[in-house]
Amino acid sequence: KEIRRFKTEHALDYSEENIVTTLHLMNTHLIDKDSAFDQTSFGGSDNGIDGWHYNERRGELFIYQSKLSENYSIVLHGLRDLMTATNWLSSVIVKGKVQKYPKNKTILNLYMLLARKKQDIKKIHLVLVSLMSDNELEDAPEYKKTENFIRKSELYENLHDNGNRIVLEIE
Repeated sequence: KEIRRFKTEHALDYSEENIVTTLHLMNTHLIDKDSAFDQTSFGGSDNGIDGWHYNERRGELFIYQSKLSENYSIVLHGLRDLMTATNWLSSVIVKGKVQKYPKNKTILNLYMLLARKKQDIKKIHLVLVSLMSDNELEDAPEYKKTENFIRKSELYENLHDNGNRIVLEIE
């Protein structure tokens, strides 16, 4: 109901998952609609990232993958997308380069931010936004697989070596 109202009020023709990410950014980080749109990915080539937010004061980067479904396997696909996001973030933060320059405006915004701020990041939150309970998803083998993937990543190693953290979360 909230999603339909928001779409109508702002004359938007985006998917409900995109709008959920926008609303989540606005509500969680208390940012305005325009900032939330700039940090919400619309379309393809998003490298597993549906939205992002950087809290400069705390040095925290939030990466969101939204799965607005009650279908268990579709929601679990969001965890695979967060592994894709981890690989992309590793390329940018650890290696300082990507295979292809981002065509997606939101990912380009993130890329440009990371180019300037990657040394200031103290914590990365990889967040799956879902209708399903966090307990149900955290018990899934795919959740453990995603956690292990993140712990074995260059990104984890790089952050950990510098006294920083990366965490997997469900909201």
